[in-house]
Amino acid sequence: MDKEYIKFLKFRTELIELLKKYKYEISGTNLDDGSMNIENKNGVAYILRDTYSDYKALDSNWNELSTNYILNMFPEDNTSPIENNNIGIFTNNYDKAYALFNNLHNKNKDNVERFRQSKEEMNLLLKDGRYFVWIKLRDSSRGRRCSKVVYIDRNLTLNELQYHVKPICCYCKREDIRVF
Repeated sequence: MDKEYIKFLKFRTELIELLKKYKYEISGTNLDDGSMNIENKNGVAYILRDTYSDYKALDSNWNELSTNYILNMFPEDNTSPIENNNIGIFTNNYDKAYALFNNLHNKNKDNVERFRQSKEEMNLLLKDGRYFVWIKLRDSSRGRRCSKVVYIDRNLTLNELQYHVKPICCYCKREDIRVF
């Protein structure tokens, strides 16, 4: 029997068990866009977009769920023992990082000291000392620290937010967070 076939059947089994555990059901949205409705036993429905949209989570009114969650992870006031100009851009999505860095570069053309962009690394140093760096969510990134503005991809998982972003941004205030 084909290994991929067995792998899919295992995935299906785990998905069914997960749906039972949380008492959810899956159905299509009828929009032909790859999205699906996930409904709980009380009839509250959520929308989960497809892989092209990084599995974006929405409520039934198409409001993005993760923005408020991310902002509420950070205190309204926080004193930082470190002062640095590191501005982290947290995403695992190359296309999102590329678009954000190009936008930042274009907005600051006259203030650019150095701009590096590759599949594995992106950073932008401005003449005023601000240093934008793409931070992929990996264990090797955990030693970094950001105490100023940070950009956080709204489609990161709860585990990525809790175990990677939060420790790196432990000195950030809510007003420092930009969710994209």
